[in-house]
Amino acid sequence: MKVEKVKRIIKENDNFLIICHERPDGDALGSVLAMKIALEKQGKKAIGFCADVLPEKFNFLPDIEKIKNDPKIVDEFIKNSENRYSIILVDCSEIYRTGLKNLKKENIALAVDHHPVVRPEAKLSIIEVGASSASEIIFNLFEDLDIKINKDIATCLLTGIICDTGGFKHSNTNSKTLEISAELMKRGARLNKITKKIFRSKNETTLKIWGRALSRIQKDPKTGLAFSIITYDDLKECGASPEDLSGISNIISTAKEARFSLLLTEYEKGKLSGSLRSEEFKGVDVSQIAKLFNGGGHKFASGFKIECPSKESFLKIKEKLAESLAK
Repeated sequence: MKVEKVKRIIKENDNFLIICHERPDGDALGSVLAMKIALEKQGKKAIGFCADVLPEKFNFLPDIEKIKNDPKIVDEFIKNSENRYSIILVDCSEIYRTGLKNLKKENIALAVDHHPVVRPEAKLSIIEVGASSASEIIFNLFEDLDIKINKDIATCLLTGIICDTGGFKHSNTNSKTLEISAELMKRGARLNKITKKIFRSKNETTLKIWGRALSRIQKDPKTGLAFSIITYDDLKECGASPEDLSGISNIISTAKEARFSLLLTEYEKGKLSGSLRSEEFKGVDVSQIAKLFNGGGHKFASGFKIECPSKESFLKIKEKLAESLAK
């Protein structure tokens, strides 16, 4: 039934705007680009959009230079759409995650997501929490729609799967994920190139900021928390951005006897983002911890953002976590 509705959305609209969440990862960008390329092959006009600057490590993705980040483009698209609903959200299904203030749910035709949500905000939502990634869902959707997956689309989708599974190491990797990945390789995606770009090509700036984060790891033996902090001053002194810290939460969670990890990053003065990670066998649902700070995500990979007026707030967050887990 949903496939038929997606077919109708594509048939009835000629112009599409595909939007992902703020602070994009490989799954978000891979999904945007795969959808953009596929729609263009159907004779449609498609714009990819992300509200944030894109991480350099994804510059190898086809057409990534065409992704826009000026909110005025979204405003103009809505203004000129004449109530034709052709905005697609990928790797998110809630407007606040896009970072766009003027976007309304009546503007959104379709959302494709694998994150658990209470109230999806699109007219049609395809949400599969059991999927490894939005890219995996999009692969299945394209197969159902008989959309040919060429080398470029395959590269985008495999990048998304690899990023969200941590290179097939996370517990969200299953036999179906591996079968889809193998199929994408058959269609032209190069696994070795993608993994090299994502995991084995870190610049000096990234290594410097990682060094600071790793040198500050603390552990709470009572709760099993492995914890580190990066301040705004750290980012400036290393010439780094929050995107340079991508992946380090998973490294922190490997600390001996750690049940879960938290990396706090002061991405702007007085504003913190928290990145929580765990693994299935450790028995900690970090999405519940993220909810303490009005965040969310998956059971083993979640996050949140909060205001942090002083450095003492770092310690208060840690205390709140310890109290919650003790209960």
